[in-house]
This record gives sequence, structure tokens and C-alpha cells, in this order.
Amino acid sequence: MTPQDVVGLAPSRGMLALIAMILTSMAACFWTSEAEAQPEILKRD
Repeated sequence: MTPQDVVGLAPSRGMLALIAMILTSMAACFWTSEAEAQPEILKRD
């Protein structure tokens, strides 16, 4: 498989940006919920 084939199969930049935004928002929600669920662990540091 050549690099050109990989580029052809890859989604467009807009789609990649959308996926990146979704993953970032999911990660942000996960980390905030973790921080709220475990405040005593954060206080120890």
C-alpha cells in the first residue's frame, strides 16, 4: 500500500477535526467527573 492509497482512504480534514473535537470533549468530561468523584485523592497531593 502506497502513501497515496492511505491518503485516499483517510477521512477529510473536516472529519478529522470533528472527530478530534469529540474526543477532546469526551476526555474533558471524563477528567472533570473523575476529579469531582475523587476530591480526597486530589487533596492529598
